[in-house]
Parts: sequence; structure tokens; C-alpha cells
Amino acid sequence: MGGGGDSRRWEEQKRLEASSRGRSLEDYESRWDEASRRFAQIEEVQRASAEALSRYVWDDLKEEIKIRGEAVLRRTRNANVDNVDRSLG
Repeated sequence: MGGGGDSRRWEEQKRLEASSRGRSLEDYESRWDEASRRFAQIEEVQRASAEALSRYVWDDLKEEIKIRGEAVLRRTRNANVDNVDRSLG
């Protein structure tokens, strides 16, 4: 019977599907790597912006505190808000 031909066609179909998935997987990995790099850049810009804002606010507060004759006892970079650790600058 023609069982051998069917088997070869099935194997060829599976090989083509695997090949197609391989290209898709490579494309997916490439796109994911690019997205990860972009996310990292966004995070870095966000951290730099937060640090600059923190410094700006601190400089204003420092002068206001000095004018009032008060003193800052402690500055902290992190705080626990609603049981979540937050970076403050």
C-alpha cells in the first residue's frame, strides 16, 4: 500500500512546521531582546529623573528648614508604603 508515501509526507510536514516555528522563535527572541533593552533604557531614565527631582525637592526643603531654625535628623532613600518597599530617590 501507499503507507510509505504518507509517512514521508507527514515527516516533511512536521519538518516544515518545526522550521517555521524555529524562525518564529528566533524572531520572538530577537523582538523580546529589543524590548528588554528598551525597557532598561526607560527604567534608567526614570531613575535619573526621580533622582533629579528628589535632589531638587531636597534643596528647596533644606533652605526652608534652615530658615525655620529646624534640622533634619535623618534622610532615607527607601520607605515601606502599604507593605511595599519603595525607592525614594
